[in-house]
Amino acid sequence: MRKIKHKTGGTGVSPVTSDKLQINQLRKSTGPIWLDESFDRIVRTEKEFKEKLQYMVHNPVQACLAKQEGEYPHFYCWRP
Repeated sequence: MRKIKHKTGGTGVSPVTSDKLQINQLRKSTGPIWLDESFDRIVRTEKEFKEKLQYMVHNPVQACLAKQEGEYPHFYCWRP
């Protein structure tokens, strides 16, 4: 897979728009590449934050992309 460069320096084009254009060029296609977001939410409490974090950490295991939490190479969570 080819790397996609982000154009963030002074062009006025958002990285998402830039990525979309480059992905469509690579795919030789047009139109949307992401689904519309159906759920945005503000995390208001520490308890809720921990629940969301646990969900994200465990999700690769549930999807059989990793055998145990912490093995999935594309998820990084810094803990002090």
